[in-house]
Amino acid sequence: SAPQQIRRISGRQAISLRLRPTEALPLEKAVEIIETQLIADETAALTEGGLEIVELEGEQRDLFLTKAYDINWARLKERDPTYHDQLKEIFFEDF
Repeated sequence: SAPQQIRRISGRQAISLRLRPTEALPLEKAVEIIETQLIADETAALTEGGLEIVELEGEQRDLFLTKAYDINWARLKERDPTYHDQLKEIFFEDF
């Protein structure tokens, strides 16, 4: 169905995919299909439309990921701090 609103992340239009595989399709296979077919098709369409894909490496990549994680964890804590610390410890103990 058509979206009811335009979703934005940092002021830019964004989409979300909700994955609900059946029992006949293992989650790993569903993710593989998304990565090899859907994302590849979307990436091709976007690059044909002029999108430039930039991959950061080394220190710049680490800096970007650290900042992105910090911002998203801060948003989570602002929305509902109930389990923030426990979740962050479980999922990102090395970060």
